Amino acid sequence: MLQGENLKHATVQRSVNCTALSWQPQKKILAMGWENGEIVIWNEAERDLHEVPNLHNSSVACLAWSAKGARLVSTDQVGYSQNH
Repeated sequence: MLQGENLKHATVQRSVNCTALSWQPQKKILAMGWENGEIVIWNEAERDLHEVPNLHNSSVACLAWSAKGARLVSTDQVGYSQNH
């Protein structure tokens, strides 16, 4: 996959805005945070969309993978953080 390549099969739509994105550092996996607190993970290799159990009650402010990509940390607008 080239940087910036459009993947029509990988469209993710929600009724709210995406507020945070983070690529996993080792694989083609994208974590997306939404203004309603949802976190969704797209795995390009498996073409799988995984919805993380809702842990936030406000807009996701930041998503960050660990250096090797084994853990994902999220924070929301009110300062609550969570390890996934």
